[in-house]
Amino acid sequence: IGELVNKGMGSLLIERIVQTNLCSGCGACYAICPRDAIDMKISLDGAYRPFIDFSKCSFCRLCERVCSSPLSNQKIMINGLGSFVRCYVGYSTDATIRWKASSGGLITTILLSLLEEGVISGAVVVKDDPDDPLRPFMTLVKDKEEVKSAMGSKYCPVEPRFKVKDLIRERGKIAVVGLPCHIWAFRKLEEVVGKLKNKVLVHLGLFCGKSPNFYAITYFLRKVANVNERDVAHISYRGKGWPGKITVRTKQGNSLGFELSDWYNFSYYPYFIPIRCVLCHDITNQQADISLGDAWGLAHDKIGTSVVITRTSVGENVIQHLCNTRRLVLREVKPEQISQGQGLESKVRNSLFRAYIWQRVFRQPIPFTPSELPRISMRDWIFNLGYCTWLYIAQNRFMRTALCNLTPQISKILKLVGQKT
Repeated sequence: IGELVNKGMGSLLIERIVQTNLCSGCGACYAICPRDAIDMKISLDGAYRPFIDFSKCSFCRLCERVCSSPLSNQKIMINGLGSFVRCYVGYSTDATIRWKASSGGLITTILLSLLEEGVISGAVVVKDDPDDPLRPFMTLVKDKEEVKSAMGSKYCPVEPRFKVKDLIRERGKIAVVGLPCHIWAFRKLEEVVGKLKNKVLVHLGLFCGKSPNFYAITYFLRKVANVNERDVAHISYRGKGWPGKITVRTKQGNSLGFELSDWYNFSYYPYFIPIRCVLCHDITNQQADISLGDAWGLAHDKIGTSVVITRTSVGENVIQHLCNTRRLVLREVKPEQISQGQGLESKVRNSLFRAYIWQRVFRQPIPFTPSELPRISMRDWIFNLGYCTWLYIAQNRFMRTALCNLTPQISKILKLVGQKT
């Protein structure tokens, strides 16, 4: 493989990234492939991965050039905020959107406003698939109703269903909404395809604390909701105020409600998280024009308020315009307040230390090389070593199945240990 890669056969490099568990599943390679030689399919780790049809591949290396998983040249900022213009907390003035959204309703309000004013003609968002309600997908939408239908968080892998060539053909500018890996993918795509860079007006980035795989939602439905996944007509992970409720609607017409804690109690165990997510330190979407997330520690209402970080002049101008037109209510806050409320410094340090352990202890590849190891307590050292050991064991599919079945017992043990410490 190494010899072929050196000869310029970049699609084999994509396969190597997949095989070494460094693929983020962003779909940039799928979106740019001029020969439609790449399909995104669910892999054994429960997330989307590219599969290459070499009978179609021309070895053009475009997939290699847009791959966002290796980040060897990225500057890592321990405070987790990245560069920014201003920091705010606020919410949409549309009470219905605010109540139905995950927190504050800002992204939906921004997109609707830009569409209504003709500033954009469409937006790349994540929406539900009516034919497969557990597998949302990322696509271009062009009207207000589609934007509203895409409202809310999706705590599972997302399939890309857009092609760069189709986005370029779209009349007018577009907006892009995504997790850090999606925004990184678009930035790479725009570096390679200049026409796409001119097409995208604004990147709206969601905060991310890791994206669980499909094993997590299957476990939740079977063991928590007592519903077979084939009987699910729709699932909503957030909404109905803040922090929100999980709602499962069955094909039989039943509607089941759950607390968000019912999901958080287990969904971030190592066997429910892809390796690339464990190694990711970009919690606040540092490559976006505007980053948005829950206002932990900064708001205490039960309706919904968002943290807003403007990172570019484009992002700041959009936010100020919507404030001036009274579509948003915002107040400026100090960046330290966001960092403290989100626990960013601790999260970034743990991610970097896990990468160090993953490389040095388990001899596994990582997407970047930390320039220096952050200081960490002995307690966190032990915790991260245990987490990585758990993650390593879970790569065996039989062990993953066994761990999934033992989740209730594991939760009880962890709760007991937590109480004692």
